[in-house]
Amino acid sequence: MADTKHEKAVSILIHRLIRALELANTNQKEIDRISNIQDKIDRSHEETAFQQAQKNKELSTIYA
Repeated sequence: MADTKHEKAVSILIHRLIRALELANTNQKEIDRISNIQDKIDRSHEETAFQQAQKNKELSTIYA
């Protein structure tokens, strides 16, 4: 009887561990997805800043 309770407890712990690992994997995938989005936003801001600098340079040349 004690073995059965012990085996059941171990089984429950194993299933909980597996579920925790699955959740951790899902969370890491979500973190990676958000990081990729942030990288795209950062690149877009850099491109916009570069384009604005180019326009400013062109305008300063025109009005110089």
